[in-house]
Amino acid sequence: MTCAHCNGTGSLSKDAYGYLDCAYCDVAQERADFEADAPEQPTVVDLWLAYQRGKAGGRPSA
Repeated sequence: MTCAHCNGTGSLSKDAYGYLDCAYCDVAQERADFEADAPEQPTVVDLWLAYQRGKAGGRPSA
């Protein structure tokens, strides 16, 4: 399910590059945890978008 406030980005600006400031869902924290283990920027945003597409497609997360 996509958050109406951040559209699944974790950012209230609804931008994948935005500040992780959405307090209405768990996506900001989930994304912060994800980014901590991901490779260097800017590829982390691409990985995050792929992860979100996978979740939307019903694939289980790690």
